[in-house]
Amino acid sequence: MEVLEISLQGTIRVNNPISTSNCPNRPDSTLKMDMSKTPFSFSDSQSKFTAMGCNNLALINGKDVETGGCTSFCNSSWRPSTCYGINCCQTRIPPSLKVIDVSLTSIYTSKGAESCKRAFVVEQDWFANLTNPFDVHFMENVPVVLDWTANATCKNFTERYIKDQYETVCACGWGSEGNPYLVNGCQDIDECADGSAKCTYPYVCVNTPGGYGCFQPNKSSKRARAATIGGFTALLFLLAGVWWSYKRIEAKKLQENEKFYGGLLLQQLSSEEVEIATDISNENETYLEL
Repeated sequence: MEVLEISLQGTIRVNNPISTSNCPNRPDSTLKMDMSKTPFSFSDSQSKFTAMGCNNLALINGKDVETGGCTSFCNSSWRPSTCYGINCCQTRIPPSLKVIDVSLTSIYTSKGAESCKRAFVVEQDWFANLTNPFDVHFMENVPVVLDWTANATCKNFTERYIKDQYETVCACGWGSEGNPYLVNGCQDIDECADGSAKCTYPYVCVNTPGGYGCFQPNKSSKRARAATIGGFTALLFLLAGVWWSYKRIEAKKLQENEKFYGGLLLQQLSSEEVEIATDISNENETYLEL
């Protein structure tokens, strides 16, 4: 059996063979499967038993008992896009089905007894997305979903889905992801960082264990922020005022020094000029006496 996908949520997708009877260019084949000694069973929530063909009575035979089946009637002029009993039928399968043996027979022996018949267990979503269900006629296998369980203990504080008394399926708790079968295998999802959180302004996203919250900053924090900004602005103005006052004082001192020392210089020049003038006057007087 070909494995297509394994999920830690307790499922596995595999290719499942198709039972055929009286089909051209195809040998008759019967789907028989016994998973009683394995941790696998057919998923009753994601898989369905499907039969196709005219005048077809398809039965699922479990372990020593018939467990279900469906019938499809003839209508050669109508090819449905759905599967509701005309040339195609579907039915649910019982939970925890491990043993399956499909049988194909005719409803009536007089009409369509030798027509091609098919039956299979198929993944419900995959079959529903087929444009034409009768494309299965050209296939040998179809995907099916199996449930699986483990006889183990969950390594994390996670949700536990009990299948029966001895088997469990572990899963990471809400808002976390990873491998629940490993120690510390589940990690919290940061919804604020990955963009999945839906918080709009003025609310801000705060990540929490297992989820997130949208919180609005309270008024006290706004007032504190405003007070901080106001205090910083006032300090800038105070420093600017001190600097301006200092520059004015320095300028005034410079002006007074220039005035003081300039006056002394003028006084010194005047004294010298007086002495020179006196000397000249004395010399003139001497010349006059001669």
